[in-house]
Amino acid sequence: MSQELYYIQKDQETVGPLKKTDVISASQNGILSWNDRVFEDESQSWIYLLEHPDFFVSDESVARAIQSSSLKSSWISSLLAFLALAAIIGLCFFNSGEWLKWINDSKLDWSRKEYVTSLEDGSNKVFVLFRNIGKWEVLPLQGTYWRQPVEGMVAFGNGKRWAFYEIGSKSAPPFEYEDVKDFSENLAAVQLAGKWGYIDRKSKMAINPRFRQANSFSEGLAAVLFDGTISDTAAGWHLIDKNGRTITDSPSDFIGPFVNGLAPYMKAGQWGYLNKEGRIAVKNEFSAALPFYDELAAISKNGKWGFINTSGAQVLAPDWDNAWSFRDNLAAVKRGNYWGFIDKTGKTVIDYQFDDALPFSNGLAAVAVGQKWGLISATGKFVVKPHFDFISAYDGKFAIALEGDMLRFITGTGEIEAPLLK
Repeated sequence: MSQELYYIQKDQETVGPLKKTDVISASQNGILSWNDRVFEDESQSWIYLLEHPDFFVSDESVARAIQSSSLKSSWISSLLAFLALAAIIGLCFFNSGEWLKWINDSKLDWSRKEYVTSLEDGSNKVFVLFRNIGKWEVLPLQGTYWRQPVEGMVAFGNGKRWAFYEIGSKSAPPFEYEDVKDFSENLAAVQLAGKWGYIDRKSKMAINPRFRQANSFSEGLAAVLFDGTISDTAAGWHLIDKNGRTITDSPSDFIGPFVNGLAPYMKAGQWGYLNKEGRIAVKNEFSAALPFYDELAAISKNGKWGFINTSGAQVLAPDWDNAWSFRDNLAAVKRGNYWGFIDKTGKTVIDYQFDDALPFSNGLAAVAVGQKWGLISATGKFVVKPHFDFISAYDGKFAIALEGDMLRFITGTGEIEAPLLK
């Protein structure tokens, strides 16, 4: 039986839940590689993507795409940011007689004002920080991989170890961590001697390494995986606070990030929600569960999607073939082969007519007609006609559009903006 939602591990980062179409899109665009892992519900274990029958037995073309992929990428903890990454294949543009290659392996937040890239100068690589789309400076970094600034910190690595550089510092610290995750709420998960812990902005160990896996903090809490070697904590996923104190009494098979005070959790193959006290807020009785937005969450039961409120009460009975949670008081839902949008009463506001759709964001939603993507308003009218190969969520100022092998920053009216220097 096919799963409905998937969790992916890439470079020891866990992201999800993702829909099958998201995983396929990421693989076809080179974001996923053959050695990334997916959590298989049937075996309750992490397996290679190539081993999962939902993707690579039934879909040979996706298998070939993933086997041929070599793009290194790290992941974000939020679903929409991942979808923005799904378009990233490579971006080159000309400036002052030199080519700058945008080769991000990073978590991108396109509303930020700072970006890191590299200047290829023969055999040398110079890392450059761009500020406010116009000003730039050379960073004192040496390495091969890097991620975009998060909370003013840049993670960079040399292929063996990682370090964090604080923007504005005159020198870079030594490489010392086996792996890292981006800063979140002033703490970053780092791996030392095979175990994960957390450091603060001064690289001081805030929570000692003792976890098999560790995800980023969200709303003051983080999900970590205990391996059963600590006597007072059962093996499995638990929640900890910023003091490293375990707040959950029993383990889960997985715990997602907190959004609006609730985090999806999985146990015995079924999904529910935990509150910030680590207690069950909504019992695990769903085959899939998305984060809460606009006080409602999309859930799946018996093969159909519906919506619940934060107490777990059914608001809209499962009646759709697929769904996103509400954003801007509208939810993208699929009936048959097509997507449309409904309001919180379940009334169809925008007819079922799209081949794919993302949630609304800042008044606009990305939708696909055939293989081409555009942006619509809440009335369902196109403000950017579908001619791009992919469009990310609109952040209120820009969306990222894939056109051929080029990434574009586009406005809400489709005007193309230069992403960095002109």
